[in-house]
Amino acid sequence: RFRRMMRHGRSGRLYLAGFLFSAAALVINTIIVLMTGYRTIFGPQPFGTLQVAAGALSWLCLWLWIVLLFVRPRIHRRRRL
Repeated sequence: RFRRMMRHGRSGRLYLAGFLFSAAALVINTIIVLMTGYRTIFGPQPFGTLQVAAGALSWLCLWLWIVLLFVRPRIHRRRRL
């Protein structure tokens, strides 16, 4: 979609920002999961602040994508009419 926006002369900054946010969230969550997995080798670990933050970030990303899937087509339909 980003390339398509660029071909049509639009900036596509929103798509780029969404991509960068999603990529950063994926990297952060992967690091936290790997750290938690490594620490559990040495014994059970309580659920800490990092795990809660990673879960909240994942939940936020999931709902943002779901909302965008349903809202974007409606916005485009209104523009065409």
